Amino acid sequence: MGAADEQRALQLENAKADADFWNRLADMHAGTAADHKGLAARAERTAAEGEVERAKAAEHAARAKERVERIERGENVEGGLGKQQIDIEAILIEAGWTKADFKRARLLNELGEGALDEVVSETMRRHKRGEGAAIRAVHRKYFGSAS
Repeated sequence: MGAADEQRALQLENAKADADFWNRLADMHAGTAADHKGLAARAERTAAEGEVERAKAAEHAARAKERVERIERGENVEGGLGKQQIDIEAILIEAGWTKADFKRARLLNELGEGALDEVVSETMRRHKRGEGAAIRAVHRKYFGSAS
C-alpha cells in the first residue's frame, strides 16, 4: 500500500509540475502575442500617420511640378524669386521629432550607410544585454537573488 501511495504522490507532484510548466509557457506566449499586437497597432498608427504626411508631401510636389510645367511653357508665375522657404527642421518637428532624434540623425549621417548594419547589430546586442539585466532585476525583486 505504501508503494502505491508513493507512486500516486510522485505522479501528483509531476502532474502539478507539468501543469505549472505549461501554464507558465502559455503565459509567456500570451505576453509575447500581446507585445506583438501592441507593436502591430503602433506600426499601423505610424503607417497611417506616415500616409497622411505622404499625401501632404505629394500634394506639395504636384503643385511644385505644375509650377515647373507652367514656367517651362513660358507662363508668368508669381513668386519663386526669393530663397527657398522649405524648413525641413520645422517639418520634422511637426512630425514629432525631438532634439534627441535630430542628434541621432546627425550621428547616423556622419557614420554613413556603410555602418548601418553595424549599428543594427550593436543595437540588437545591447537590447539582449538590457533585457537580461531587466529579467535579473525583476527576479531579484521577487526572489532576492538572480541565480
